Amino acid sequence: MPLHNHKYTEAVVILRGRLRVRTNGGVYEFSSGDFFFTGPYEPPHAIENIGNDEAEFICVISYEDDMTLRPLE
Repeated sequence: MPLHNHKYTEAVVILRGRLRVRTNGGVYEFSSGDFFFTGPYEPPHAIENIGNDEAEFICVISYEDDMTLRPLE
């Protein structure tokens, strides 16, 4: 998923595989059992599967009046 932001809050829990998350603040790697949060419009972030297998994760979001995903690249 390319660098993007959105109005809603997002909580992501990694169930299987490995993900790389790129933000304005750096690059982070996550694997099974890890989790991360993003707030409204900050930080812009990108998510990439870096494993050899499929990654599986749960993404829980708040419901806002604007659910638009805004690509930044």
